[in-house]
Amino acid sequence: MLPYTATDGLNAISRELGMGNASQAQDRIDVVLHRQRRIAAGALRALHERAGRSVPAPEIDLGRLLNAGPAVGAWDGEQLIGFARAISDGQLVAYIEEVIIDRRYQDQGLGQALVGALLAELAGVAVVNRHGSAGTVTARVTNRHGTIAIDPMITHVLRLEDINRAFDLMHAGESI
Repeated sequence: MLPYTATDGLNAISRELGMGNASQAQDRIDVVLHRQRRIAAGALRALHERAGRSVPAPEIDLGRLLNAGPAVGAWDGEQLIGFARAISDGQLVAYIEEVIIDRRYQDQGLGQALVGALLAELAGVAVVNRHGSAGTVTARVTNRHGTIAIDPMITHVLRLEDINRAFDLMHAGESI
């Protein structure tokens, strides 16, 4: 795991979620909220490329997206190497919408640090959901009563075209 510096409260939240200490007060990687260290749209586009993700179309206003809700960046010096953002009404519900890690830094705990920083920022929100696939660190629902692991509840992963099959499985009692 890489050493991190991060916002206050990140380690406590990470331990509560069973992730251990996501930040070790070292000088290697800084995990910082966007409002504290601005993320340039060009840096975010470049990160998409380095992460092997589809790059947003040029007409997508990434600056507007960055300011639409809580966002956090991970920095190795001046280079953006990780990013996570949420959409929230600020009180009742938030969705962790996106977590992106540069390929060179994947599988080293950086996603945990990014999600932990977002959860610290969203501490006053009643329910925090993650849009994503099973097996990700963020496939959880967090509310004021604790964290619920979603992965064990996923019985099937189907494409949208198979929605009728999903309803058949649910009605047959084979899925929830």
